[in-house]
Amino acid sequence: MSALSDALAAQALELPERERGKLVDQLVNSLHQSGDGSTPEDVKAAWVAECRRRMAATDAGETGIPLEEAWPQIAGRHA
Repeated sequence: MSALSDALAAQALELPERERGKLVDQLVNSLHQSGDGSTPEDVKAAWVAECRRRMAATDAGETGIPLEEAWPQIAGRHA
């Protein structure tokens, strides 16, 4: 870490537990910001909507990609 990071960490460790927790939340949330300005709550809402859409599609009898086709696609994205 840089000298500034070390100094900030030392100061943060002196905060009461509750304030440290709030600081951690702020820092973690800053890591999860997307480039489009959406918040973690926006991302969660989008995933909930996507899950509902997929459940409705399944209930309507629509089928997805067979697992044998999906695994190579997934593996290719994480190679």
